[in-house]
Amino acid sequence: SADFRRDLHRFKKRITKQNINKNYYIPNYLCYGQNEIDDCKTFDIEVKNFYKTGSVRIANFFEHIKRNQIELNKNKYDLCLISEAAYNLNAKLGENTEEEGFANMVKYTIKYAKDKNLKFIFAKKRYGSTTYSDEEMDFFKKYLSISEYKFLNENINKKIDEYSSYAPLFQSKVAIGTQSTLLKDKISCKEKILSLNLTKTNIYDFPIKGVCAIKNCSYEKFKERLDKIFSMSYDEYFSDLDKKYNYVIENSKSENVIDKIRKNIIKNL
Repeated sequence: SADFRRDLHRFKKRITKQNINKNYYIPNYLCYGQNEIDDCKTFDIEVKNFYKTGSVRIANFFEHIKRNQIELNKNKYDLCLISEAAYNLNAKLGENTEEEGFANMVKYTIKYAKDKNLKFIFAKKRYGSTTYSDEEMDFFKKYLSISEYKFLNENINKKIDEYSSYAPLFQSKVAIGTQSTLLKDKISCKEKILSLNLTKTNIYDFPIKGVCAIKNCSYEKFKERLDKIFSMSYDEYFSDLDKKYNYVIENSKSENVIDKIRKNIIKNL
């Protein structure tokens, strides 16, 4: 995961005195899916038992829309940009251009949406008027031009409850971000995403390769890739990945994730 990579990176850069990945011991890890199991093995995280449970958040969202008889419009938006404000990231990682990488991802996406005149939505991460919300928007204000920032604000999906980010995510044809869990949420439900990673380190590389991910590219290459994704059928898109769509998160729509977690907890009590 990005957390393990980030902590190892900070240790190697001597920002931290020890590699805290060596300090973990997890007797029973109720994880999203195979990706987390592979990451734990890669980074020597000591885990006794793994249980692939899927995502509680996805399960709760689809249960919420079912109970409230909410109809999802799959074509409401063409493009959903997931907010990934890299506030103070350069200092945290001892790097010079990681923040710029996240900011350029936003710039590319805005340019594409404006050039193509797409139905665009910006999925904000933080709630209303809080310090975290201010930091989130201050990051974009710092790196975006006045017109880019204005476009973002005019197309914002405000965070008002725990389901706010899911509504635009699952009502858009394609979601764009770098490494947000929301990207994993969407692709695990067999929907199209593009992980645009313009950072120099490998910390935020998306765990699935293929048409769904592109790294350190020009705007023209990004445009070509996104044009391709929009034109592909779902079968074409998912056959172009190096791993199955549920590699990052087990299918959470059709299973009772809460029951699965309860059973595993009871089993280990």
